[in-house]
Formats: sequence, structure tokens, C-alpha cells
Amino acid sequence: MGRSVSKPTANLLAEPVRRRNDTVNRDFRVFRDGSSLFQSESEQQGSKTVFEAVHRLEYAIGSGENGISFVVRRGDHLFQAPLSYYAATKTWDFSPGFLQSGEGFNRPIYEACIVCHAGQPAGRSAERRQV
Repeated sequence: MGRSVSKPTANLLAEPVRRRNDTVNRDFRVFRDGSSLFQSESEQQGSKTVFEAVHRLEYAIGSGENGISFVVRRGDHLFQAPLSYYAATKTWDFSPGFLQSGEGFNRPIYEACIVCHAGQPAGRSAERRQV
């Protein structure tokens, strides 16, 4: 699956998407602003918004043959976005495990994830050869 990391393209989203996770009482959206894609997570209590977190989708992971998951950046760290695009059904839905875990934007992307899905990160192979 190497070499399957790219920038997300807005053409994956014809119209905004909304999904609800009743287990954690949270709503999730995918939307675009210009050529960028965003995902949000929010919680409502009646008509009051308790919180809303909005993140730009920085990277798309996957060839698109089965699906595409997305990465957001929080400071210097990368996290998997809760919603993924599934090619067979051409729909957006929860990334594997997110309905059960309720992690929201808190599932870290580790170096091993990047190596498996994209090969060595830039600069890392040279560092490892010197060790």
C-alpha cells in the first residue's frame, strides 16, 4: 500500500455530510471551504452547543480503491479524522473503530502508520542508515 498519502481533494465531497454517534452523543460533519476539506465534531445539549472542534483535513491516506482515511494536524502532531470515505459505496462514514471508541480527533497517527501506508517519511531512511 506504500505511496498512498496525498493531499485531500474537494471533489470527494459533493455536499456536506453529517453523521451522528449516539454512543457518545456527538455529531460529525464533513464540509468544504474553497478547495479545502474540513471535519468537525460537536455536542449539543438541547439547543445549546457544548463544544465544537473543527479541523482541516491535511492528508488523505489510502489509494481510494477501498477507501480513504484522513489526517488532521494539531500543533506538531497528527491524528486520524473520525470520518472516512468508502469507495465501494461512495459514502462517508465512521473510520473503523470510531463508533465504539468515541475517540473523536484523538487517535494519534504514529510513525509506524505512515511507514506502512506511505513508505519511509522524508529524511528518515538516511537517518536510520547512519545509525
